[in-house]
Amino acid sequence: MPAGEKADTKQADEAEVDVSRLDLRVGRIITALQLPDSDSVYEKYVDVGEAAPRTVVSELAKHIPVDQVYYHSYITVWGVRFFLTVI
Repeated sequence: MPAGEKADTKQADEAEVDVSRLDLRVGRIITALQLPDSDSVYEKYVDVGEAAPRTVVSELAKHIPVDQVYYHSYITVWGVRFFLTVI
């Protein structure tokens, strides 16, 4: 495939991304625990407005102390096989 054709295909693929299909939810971390067998993983329980809190596992322990994680707003991206988070 010629180089110009490859670039055109990549631009067409990027143009088809529909971010309106993503489900963004804001929640609040109500509990965070460092997993005993890991130095970098927290297990968090996040209230996203459902009947029960959601369990979320992330590698934030190396970056944020557990006592600073509580009650922060938490953005989750739903509608994909995994979800990304930003605090």
